[in-house]
Amino acid sequence: FAVAAAAVAVAAGVLARGDDDGGGRKGAPPLVLDLGVRTDPEARDLRRAGVLYAHGNRDDAARIFQRYRSVQARIGLALARWPRGTQGRLEQLSALQPQSGAVRLHLGLAYFWAGRDAEAAGEWRAARQVEPDSIFAVRAGDLLYPGQAPGLPTFVPGFESPAALDRLQPPAQLA
Repeated sequence: FAVAAAAVAVAAGVLARGDDDGGGRKGAPPLVLDLGVRTDPEARDLRRAGVLYAHGNRDDAARIFQRYRSVQARIGLALARWPRGTQGRLEQLSALQPQSGAVRLHLGLAYFWAGRDAEAAGEWRAARQVEPDSIFAVRAGDLLYPGQAPGLPTFVPGFESPAALDRLQPPAQLA
């Protein structure tokens, strides 16, 4: 997650400066996964693929992403194949999942990396609209408003958590 946040921050900085080499940007767009506290095999695999992707091992990441049909796996696969058909795959996915903030954020990132800044901003606005309470909307806001503090404020409770809760795994803590 931190790697994706840093990559989105870099994208926001480029957007703020207006840098555009005329046909696209170097490298591949960042990938933002939100798997919550899931610990199932797919979630573990997608996290591993996300790390591979962030480190530039896109072929290895693609082999993992292609095992699954979830929206986030399909987004990961499309980006791992960057730029070969990525925009078209994400556009198709957007047509199938128009209410997915994840799809809209990543389609915007693909457009941005291809030098299509106005279309990117439109997709980021859509991501904020269709899923306003998601990490995808937060990241889209970071890109749309690069002069603002990124992300959401960290919640720090004014009380200690019960020791029994601290011993539980994240899914059990949430439950």
